[in-house]
Amino acid sequence: MLYLLKSDRILGLRVLTLSSVVLSMACCFKMELFVGPDEARLQDHFECERNGQHDEGYSMTLAIRKQLSDNEIIAKLNEHIQKGWTSRPGTDRESLYYVARGNEAQLLLQLLKQTGRPKLEHAVSQLAKMPRTQLHKT
Repeated sequence: MLYLLKSDRILGLRVLTLSSVVLSMACCFKMELFVGPDEARLQDHFECERNGQHDEGYSMTLAIRKQLSDNEIIAKLNEHIQKGWTSRPGTDRESLYYVARGNEAQLLLQLLKQTGRPKLEHAVSQLAKMPRTQLHKT
């Protein structure tokens, strides 16, 4: 518990207010450990975000290997963006995952349109090499 002491002047008088705040902290370490209470579901959000990014990159890597045209890749990215938008109201892991994939698809679509296919190929290659994330609760 953290106590906060606040001092104000009201009508020339010094008024002290003592408040108590309960802090809840969680930490995620590089070694894939998650420590502390997870009331805000940080672990779910972090894992879904990272895995959505990875899987979108891997999906686009497969599309490039199949030699899909830019228009076919754009259609696939738009499909993933749309699925992310329809998943936004949800707070379960599956919804968080599809929102993350949709966000990543939107970034990749923007990259393709602004810089061309070679930059997209490099970006999706890097995303696909990124390991899937699973944190371990301690």
